[in-house]
Amino acid sequence: MSDERLNPTRRRVLTGIGAAAATGAVGVGALSRGASASSSINISTGNANVSTANGELDRVSIQPDISVDWSGFDEVVGKVRILVEASPNDIDSDEVGEFAPVFRATMWLNGTGAFNNNGSVASRSEDGEAETGPGYNGQAHARGAWFGGADGITLYNRDELAYDTFTNEQGYFGGTSVGQDVPEGGFENGLYEHAGSVDGFFNDTDDTTEASEVTLRYTISFHAPNSSIASDYDIPTDDVSEQSPLVMADADDVSSPITEYPAEAIPYSVLQDNAGGHPAIMTTEETFSVNVTNENSTGSGSGSSNTGASGSDTIDQTATEE
Repeated sequence: MSDERLNPTRRRVLTGIGAAAATGAVGVGALSRGASASSSINISTGNANVSTANGELDRVSIQPDISVDWSGFDEVVGKVRILVEASPNDIDSDEVGEFAPVFRATMWLNGTGAFNNNGSVASRSEDGEAETGPGYNGQAHARGAWFGGADGITLYNRDELAYDTFTNEQGYFGGTSVGQDVPEGGFENGLYEHAGSVDGFFNDTDDTTEASEVTLRYTISFHAPNSSIASDYDIPTDDVSEQSPLVMADADDVSSPITEYPAEAIPYSVLQDNAGGHPAIMTTEETFSVNVTNENSTGSGSGSSNTGASGSDTIDQTATEE
């Protein structure tokens, strides 16, 4: 199937990314959509507020709403990968730094949903995904259940972390263990747990509100289509790869080509370090506050005693003796 979007034009601009998050058990407040400059992200956040009797909470979560546009790429974009990390974290691993990955997923660009002429989403699939298919130019939008299911992405909760069954910690947390074998019951790359416990957000003092900061880091990258996507589109053979590498990773006309690593397994940190000069990578950090109020301990009551009294002035007859 031919597609005029696949006619080669020069890569130059990435525009239009924003996000929104719905509240979860505690949740984060609304993230507003914002425009962006070339190869950059602008995602704003609102604060999360919770009030409980003991100043404790069960969960901090997000459910993003993210749109991306790309234009004039030298290679066909067939997939969009979104990585979400959270800080602070309390994962007990030498391979995890200030941020811990909490979500990673890849949107396959195979023409799911549709867009209006003004760029707004006209329709989407049930999982909250809409995209224009593979191309040198295009749009993609994900929201709702696409991000972690109906309950969104958990950042912190009461559950203990179970990162104890996989073999390659550095590759797993660093993003290079794509396709690695994992032990039975282990985690495949990208299926990350939460960043830590909610204990650090507890407020023990009655009638006060305490604020704790959480920083989110989003990293979005554009990748080549594989043969499954290419079977329905007229995509040049050289632009198709089963490993779905980063597009234009070694292009000589970008300010920061990435040639030290295989394009299909570039560490998260390297992607982030090169985002400022590479058109196929965008990253941003945004901080929000979790405000926990410990409700004042008070008591009150109401009711009635329903008081009453009774008496008699009747003189009873003495019983007759026999």
